Amino acid sequence: MITSSELSVIRDMIILLTPFKQATEEISGDQYVTSTLAIPIANLLQKGLEEVKSFTEFVVAVQKSLLNLVIAKLEPLERHLHLAIATILDPRFKRIHFNSALAVSTAIIALSKEIRLEHRRRGQLSPELRPTTTTIIPNSENSSPSLWSGHEKIMIDIAAATSSLLSTSDGMPSELKQYLDQPIIPRKENPTKFWFDCRHFTPVLSDIALKYLISPASSVSSERVASAVNLAVPNNRSRLTAEHVNQRVFLMSVSDKYWFD
Repeated sequence: MITSSELSVIRDMIILLTPFKQATEEISGDQYVTSTLAIPIANLLQKGLEEVKSFTEFVVAVQKSLLNLVIAKLEPLERHLHLAIATILDPRFKRIHFNSALAVSTAIIALSKEIRLEHRRRGQLSPELRPTTTTIIPNSENSSPSLWSGHEKIMIDIAAATSSLLSTSDGMPSELKQYLDQPIIPRKENPTKFWFDCRHFTPVLSDIALKYLISPASSVSSERVASAVNLAVPNNRSRLTAEHVNQRVFLMSVSDKYWFD
């Protein structure tokens, strides 16, 4: 039988590890944007671990170990230029989950340069340069998973006081300024739909944003394809041609609603 002290440890471990389960499920999706989730999730995991209170010595040791690993393995994601630009171009997050002002500045400088190059490539004049300020309206969602509860807290803090991380730089292209001046949209909104709707107002930035947003944050999608092929081609079907394999994989990918409706 499990003792009462062991039950206490199990309860604390469930609380400690639940955000990691949610983070794994979020980052492994293939029906929505994931490249912009890496930095926010890393930040929320770190803050969530720091806030967990436990009186069990074993759980405290596990908590410290997990926190050190999150800081060592996930915090450097902010310095990954592709992920940083993708996160900034997600209207649900922009710059609120960055801990490093230098990482934000580096990403914005690179993004500004890319915008100007794209304007010149299209034969247009360079976009207007001007200093900017940012105004953000908090998300009004009533409920969210525990992993994302820290996101709503950050939005409330930003509404109460201007964060130093959100200070903007001079020399920013007008399309980027226009985007950053807009309020952050609710977390459950679709960022790709946002950029499709903005194509008439920020055509260059919209194309650049969609290029960064479509990148997957993990290799789970490709691993799913490999698993589908393994299921479609069992060991006892060695005479299947490549054409038949493609057909079987396609049929397995079709949603159940198209089979049974």
